[in-house]
Amino acid sequence: MLRSNLSILLAERDLKISELYEMTGISKTTLLALSENKGKGVQFDTIDKICNALGVTPNEFFDYSPYIIELRDYEDRYNENMFLELFVSNKNYRKSFYMSYYFDNTSSSPVNTENEILLTCFLSDTDAYTDTEFFSIIDTMSIAFQKQLIESIKEKIIAFTQQKREFSYYSYQEKDHVPIRTGDKILAIVFENTPLMEIFEFSY
Repeated sequence: MLRSNLSILLAERDLKISELYEMTGISKTTLLALSENKGKGVQFDTIDKICNALGVTPNEFFDYSPYIIELRDYEDRYNENMFLELFVSNKNYRKSFYMSYYFDNTSSSPVNTENEILLTCFLSDTDAYTDTEFFSIIDTMSIAFQKQLIESIKEKIIAFTQQKREFSYYSYQEKDHVPIRTGDKILAIVFENTPLMEIFEFSY
């Protein structure tokens, strides 16, 4: 995978997109897409101008990982809690890892929260791989790539829950399983007790 370090380079120099636009003449739309790594392609001339303006080499401008990770929506008739495939590949390696989820109340949450609903997302347990295999691949990536991966997973989690499936959790207040309703606040934990652990909140 390849990503630009433009947002980092700008922050290090206390520069804004608008200032880099004035320095290079490159459109703000192009610069913003590069800084957010949402562009589908970039011309050599654009990179040349940015590198000259910032005083960096192309090697410093780009961040590279030897692995490509594709996130794919996933359904398994034998394990309905599997929802996401992480397909990892490079020249000599191709393997699918899977993520599962479960809803619970927040009595087991590692953080204090006023929310009652806890969504835990984790690497599925299969015979095809080990957790160590997956996280050893992640360890080869820069912090920026790891953060980008987590943000993409968070987007997939939120999109999955917005498909209006019927989810429920055990409520101590109701002493029964109750459906999750539109507007309910959810505390989500991804990859708990790992270096990639992420905790965030969103509305159902």
